[in-house]
Amino acid sequence: MSRGGPFLGLVAGKINGYGAEIERTFFLEHCPEDARRPFDTMMEMRHKAYSMLRPGAIGSEIDAACQDIAGKAGYDVPLHRTGHSFGVTSHEAPFLAVGEENVLQPGMVFSIEPGIYLKGIAGFRHSDTVLVTEAGYEILTRYPAERDDLTLS
Repeated sequence: MSRGGPFLGLVAGKINGYGAEIERTFFLEHCPEDARRPFDTMMEMRHKAYSMLRPGAIGSEIDAACQDIAGKAGYDVPLHRTGHSFGVTSHEAPFLAVGEENVLQPGMVFSIEPGIYLKGIAGFRHSDTVLVTEAGYEILTRYPAERDDLTLS
């Protein structure tokens, strides 16, 4: 790998038949200037998804809000949905995606992973596994998410 980036690291696994994942976009030694805006837009989408994640939320509305942020920033509709559930497979319904009218309920487990993808250049995505709780959510995979923390020397 050369200096700069972005690079994407993913760890996924299963325990007792149930999956989880954590993913981060990271940089080596510095974040290139042309990577800052898409990274920041991805982070804005991520914060929006978390602000909406609670019992009673609708999966398609969370994804639509994230796609709206990407569109207003000048990016094409993301190629990737905002999230998916985990179970006996690593990617399964219900999804946090346009067209998915599911109602979130306590006990559901989702990935939160809105992304920006620049054809021929790179993708920018963080993914965490989260549990919907009575009060909102709990992040089950914890790792730094801010650009400065993910610029490795």
